[in-house]
Amino acid sequence: MLRVRISINFTDILDTNVVRIKGGTQPDDINTYEMLDGRTFKHRYGDGAVSLAMKLLRRIKEPV
Repeated sequence: MLRVRISINFTDILDTNVVRIKGGTQPDDINTYEMLDGRTFKHRYGDGAVSLAMKLLRRIKEPV
């Protein structure tokens, strides 16, 4: 699981995560991740956690 939390002045405005549901831990493994709303997307394990977090953030709506 990878969790992304964004806070402004100690107030959380976003707290979300993704869970790997298929794949492995070798650098070239292409994994499938599931978001809280059930949507899934692919990510190459070797691209790292920051890249995964950016993919997650691109797929969610800006908090109001």
